[in-house]
Amino acid sequence: MENVLDSKLYKAFAESSDRVYIYAMDLKKGSARWSKSSVNYFDLPGEYMEEPSKIWGSKIHPDDREAYFADIESVFSGKTNHHSCQYRALNRYGEYVWLECNGTMVCDEAGNMDVFAGFMIRLDVQNVYDPVTGLPTKTLLYEYQHTEESGAAILLGVDNFKQLIDIYGYNYGDEILIELAKRFSKCCEETDRLIHFNDDEFLLFLPDAGKDKALHRFEKILEFTKKLVMKDGRQIDVSISGGAITYSKGKREIDQVISQLNSALNYIREVNKGSLAFYSYQIEQRQNRISMIKKDLKNSITNHFSGFELYFQPWVDAHGSKILGCEALLRWKGEHITDAGPQEFIPLLEEDISIIEVGHWVMKEAMRQQKEWQQKYGDFKVSFNVSYQQFLEVDYVDELVKTAKEYGVKPENMVLELTESCNVVTPKNLEAVFQNIRKHHFHIALDDFGTGYASLSMLKNLPVDEIKIDHSFVRELIKEGHEVDFAVIESIMLLCDRLNCKVVVEGVENKDVDTIIRGMNATYLQGYYYSKPICKQEFEQMLNDNLNIGSSKQPIYIKDKETTVTDKQTYSYTQLAMMALSTTYISMHLLNLREDTFREYQAIPAVHNLIGISGRITGTLEKIMASLIADEYIESVLEFVRIDTLEERLRGKECISHKTFGKISGWCRLTFIPVTYNDQGKLECVLYTVDRIDK
Repeated sequence: MENVLDSKLYKAFAESSDRVYIYAMDLKKGSARWSKSSVNYFDLPGEYMEEPSKIWGSKIHPDDREAYFADIESVFSGKTNHHSCQYRALNRYGEYVWLECNGTMVCDEAGNMDVFAGFMIRLDVQNVYDPVTGLPTKTLLYEYQHTEESGAAILLGVDNFKQLIDIYGYNYGDEILIELAKRFSKCCEETDRLIHFNDDEFLLFLPDAGKDKALHRFEKILEFTKKLVMKDGRQIDVSISGGAITYSKGKREIDQVISQLNSALNYIREVNKGSLAFYSYQIEQRQNRISMIKKDLKNSITNHFSGFELYFQPWVDAHGSKILGCEALLRWKGEHITDAGPQEFIPLLEEDISIIEVGHWVMKEAMRQQKEWQQKYGDFKVSFNVSYQQFLEVDYVDELVKTAKEYGVKPENMVLELTESCNVVTPKNLEAVFQNIRKHHFHIALDDFGTGYASLSMLKNLPVDEIKIDHSFVRELIKEGHEVDFAVIESIMLLCDRLNCKVVVEGVENKDVDTIIRGMNATYLQGYYYSKPICKQEFEQMLNDNLNIGSSKQPIYIKDKETTVTDKQTYSYTQLAMMALSTTYISMHLLNLREDTFREYQAIPAVHNLIGISGRITGTLEKIMASLIADEYIESVLEFVRIDTLEERLRGKECISHKTFGKISGWCRLTFIPVTYNDQGKLECVLYTVDRIDK
């Protein structure tokens, strides 16, 4: 008969898992055998042992030995055939780990004790493998011997995962994760380690890999995950972003590795989703800035919304020049961060319930201001932005009505703009809310209309009063080849006319576009041609000036102005624009540092198509550089284009420049030229140019 300790069955069980520890004792021969995994993990003298009870007993925590030996005694005394006990045992790393130990006594035909065998399992194993994907979890991170190898790590994140769940449901969410885990695994080599890190994130370790190999692996992952096919045959498009680091052999803290990976992933999700970013000092500085903004925002909200302010941009009569209303836009200055633009701080508010609190403050301030202007200027519309999640608040409508009564505001003069309406995934959720709001005579506008797949669906399902045509259709109307934009705007206006909706056209930035739009059937015009967003005092002055215009067809707009760069040189904005005629320039943009806005004077198609004619500075320069600058030069370029240190670097200088190498342009020079300073001597506007040079 085969010896039980050397049997094939024992071998099969002993090698089935590195985390389940098998033992067996041949009582007649007085010998025992323990699986290799238990020998390695608990630093036992060998697989075969004499007096195993004494050896193993020394490994058990002193506080648990009495309970362990009492349970073992009940088996060997014949009181029971089964052993079951939880206790702590010392592993090879000098740590006590909790085990659940189970064993059974088997007797021979004569009833004599013959074999005692069982297994031990670590209680933390339950958290080691993810039940959805079957992949190891981050619990294993602290067991890998990271100091013994060099390599790369990539933190992979599923972009907009919550939105996918909102669209398809939680069951689809699990199925998406399962399918991604399969496809990620297919991209792995034998030595790679793939972990389901957290919710929609996966962590991939690539031993002995550098940047090139990590980038190649990420590109392979993108190729494998372009489109997922679900069990019901539905195809789902998924976007994957990645944050990566490379590391050399030697000691490092895994928590620091995770922090750097998170910083890189968060960065790339902000500036260019669906791409890979390697951790750098510049990224860390950016994330530190975000952390400080979050801290300042929290303090501002706690301190009765100190630092928050409303700016106003006019709605001009599309059939005259009278200002008929305005959009109230949120601005903010923190205690430490004083230059954060709305595109930087509003997404941070939206990460938690802060946007709800600030949204209520905006609503009250907009109504208070409307009432004040109503008394001075007569009927006057004020619109303010409301996020999707704010609209879905249980008591939002009640609070809206209560605030209007408190300030004595006519509801028909208040317009609630659904921000980023193209991102609303379930318009029907809003239908009853909108009907209730309109029942109280408030107006509702759909912002950014015409962008995203959901616009027409929302217009069908949601009762609204105004449509705001997105500036992306407007800003390039005067350029050749944009007849489609003209047709889109014309079709939207015709549709709105039949639905009895008023039309606000955003993004009117010059006289030529103004002339084109005035030939259509719009209601209100909005854009930098008439005015940038300005503070209350400036806006009231504009309103007072506007009262004297009467029925004139000439709109109000910000005049060109002379500005001094140095004592030796004076430019106007128009003169600066003339510099763009030079064929050596790849791009030329005017940056308003105080408002966090940029405006294009000239740009090659690759730059223009990437960022458009105007927008927010925050994130834009990094986005251009990441797309156009060769990888080996990117870190120094990102340091050069940092806005937070620009004023200090330009102090006392006519310009600063940096030579680099572009993927398209070859050798080029990046230059910042100071253009205007405010009354306090603070740098306000800067010209940013990129021109071709010889090496």
